[in-house]
Amino acid sequence: SIEMASISLVLTICVLGFYVPAPSLASPSDGNDFLRCLSTDVPGQLVQTPSSPSFKQLLVSSIRNARFVAPATARPPICIVTPTNASHVQAAVRCGRRHGVRVRVRSGGHDCEGLSYRSGRRDSEAFAVIDLAELHAIGVNPHEATAWVDAGAGIGELYYHVATAAPGLGFPAGVCPTIGVGGHFSGGGMGLMMRKYGLSADNVLDATMVDAQGNLLADKKAMGDDLFWAIRGSGGGNFGIVLSWKVRLVPVPPTVTFVKVARTMEQGAVDSVTKWQTLAPALPDDLSVRVVVQNGEANFQALYLGNSSAVVTTMGSRFPELRVTIADCKEMSWLQYTAYIFFGDAINSKPLEALLLNRSMPWDNSSRTSPTTSRNHSPRRRGRRSSAGPMVPPRGSSSWSRTAE
Repeated sequence: SIEMASISLVLTICVLGFYVPAPSLASPSDGNDFLRCLSTDVPGQLVQTPSSPSFKQLLVSSIRNARFVAPATARPPICIVTPTNASHVQAAVRCGRRHGVRVRVRSGGHDCEGLSYRSGRRDSEAFAVIDLAELHAIGVNPHEATAWVDAGAGIGELYYHVATAAPGLGFPAGVCPTIGVGGHFSGGGMGLMMRKYGLSADNVLDATMVDAQGNLLADKKAMGDDLFWAIRGSGGGNFGIVLSWKVRLVPVPPTVTFVKVARTMEQGAVDSVTKWQTLAPALPDDLSVRVVVQNGEANFQALYLGNSSAVVTTMGSRFPELRVTIADCKEMSWLQYTAYIFFGDAINSKPLEALLLNRSMPWDNSSRTSPTTSRNHSPRRRGRRSSAGPMVPPRGSSSWSRTAE
């Protein structure tokens, strides 16, 4: 069974990725037949090959870890498909099945091992990349408190469009604004509002996807209960390619408070972290506290859905070891918070749209992801067993590896 543990490990680079390989039983392809197949249904300008002038720029455009630039460019995909509608995705899947080409799917590029845009195999694998960046439309319905968001959108884009179209509403998801919705929701989607509202996946109401046969499943009714359950937390690309999600929006107050407190070893960091591990799950649902431990320092960060005086009172009574004061708090709107937690004081000098809608982010130069880890406690669990197993393409087909965040 699949169950979300109440204590979840979050990488601060905001990375979550999954890989479920399946055998490709078609004859190995040199790519030419695959490209000819694509050309019948996908416009040429949407297919970039290594000989295309803009190919390398497109390939590295969503690489979030500089470690993978060299291997990705040394053994590039046959092509990168940049679909603008569902039929292009269907064509890529069907052509991949027919010609033995593995299809890798990229939404935001935040996967740990870069397997949404490069091959992790030592042999010469024929693969193509479907880059969903052009599928990033967002439609907000303030009256129903819902939104449709395409899988290629970043969560920063979702935050911005929700808050501007429906003031007073928000959505529970992660920290890094360039995380792709496709991989984030598929992997669950953790953030600092999940104690009150659950994971992103808990707030998915419907979806549209392309399955392993290249069929378009227009809604959850077409998918069936088990498949719809499975795409909300099983990991991107395991059961198909989700193109868009319908999500439930949640109420947020006019003012939220972000709290930031650092403690060194000399200031009792060990004792504070020890206390936090037992305290965090028992705090009021309006208050989430995470800690980032790095270089002998514990950095506590908290989001409170209310004003600073209330959170200082709560922290003073429940977590006195942290000695939180008004000086440690910043009051702001929920939208400002979504930018501040990642960009800090840059929100005072740049428009929020320039920060949250910007898909170009600097590379992370670490050897893996980041030496920093944090934990975020959530009382909610995903508790239903699915009878659906991994979707393994039949003879003459290939598989995709994942939809990356």
